[in-house]
Amino acid sequence: MAGLKELKNRLLTVKQTEVMTSAMKMVSASKLRKAQNALYKAKAFAISVSDVYSRAGGELSAGQTSVAASVGRQSVKKVLIVVLTSNKGLCGSFNMSVCKEAEKLYRQYINAELLCIGSKGYEYFNARKYPVCKEYDARAEFKTYSEVAALSRSLSEWYGKSIYDKIEVVYSHPVNAMTTERRTVSLLPLQQVDFSAGRKTVQSANVAVKNINIDNILFFPSRAEVARTIVPLMVASLLYFFMMENSVSEHGARMTAMNQATDNAQTLGRKLNLTYNKLRQQVITNELLEIISGANAL
Repeated sequence: MAGLKELKNRLLTVKQTEVMTSAMKMVSASKLRKAQNALYKAKAFAISVSDVYSRAGGELSAGQTSVAASVGRQSVKKVLIVVLTSNKGLCGSFNMSVCKEAEKLYRQYINAELLCIGSKGYEYFNARKYPVCKEYDARAEFKTYSEVAALSRSLSEWYGKSIYDKIEVVYSHPVNAMTTERRTVSLLPLQQVDFSAGRKTVQSANVAVKNINIDNILFFPSRAEVARTIVPLMVASLLYFFMMENSVSEHGARMTAMNQATDNAQTLGRKLNLTYNKLRQQVITNELLEIISGANAL
């Protein structure tokens, strides 16, 4: 059994860990609320752009439109898989589950390449010698829409030049603050995204768009031209929406992980404190017995 001094040091370490994880939990909770607000706006924007595109006569299904970014190619020679992870750890299995999902998707294609947004994903795939596209720094943080739009322009350019015949995105979708699920979405060619499972704030933000009367909209020079030119905006808005969902999932996962770590530290602290008190009582009892025995001997 450990001595009193060793137990006291361990108890102090556990208490310090508990304070640290509790503080990190509160920080993650604050960042989660900010990320959720950004997600609401990104989702409302993506819904609005998709709605305008559909009102202009565009379709997000292959073979029904002349828009190049919306038409799937008959032969897919090379695929780019965009993997969204985080730059920091301490978020449980958040990064590993996304990497495993992307790895599973990679094995379905004969010729594929990975573009990692987030250093954790890059470290995972680079260590396993997967072909990783290095056009963008994996540690770069795409926090603003303009930064994401620059990335989406590059992806659209690669797709337009047939460098890649398909671009898919693997990311984490937040079910709630504590639960996430992995999603794989085709970014190019464009795939219809289901926004119906959104929050009430997003739904209310889109009420004005849904109430627009198509007969009161004048498309110039034509609906087909508007549908064609709005596709790059759709690609950027959807990619931004995916990144915001991934950000919410990251902060939710880190908050949950820190909450569990705090609970574990409290449980361990109670056990160590009980062991320390028992050992201290035993030491005091032994000292009293020694004093009594010495007194009797005299």
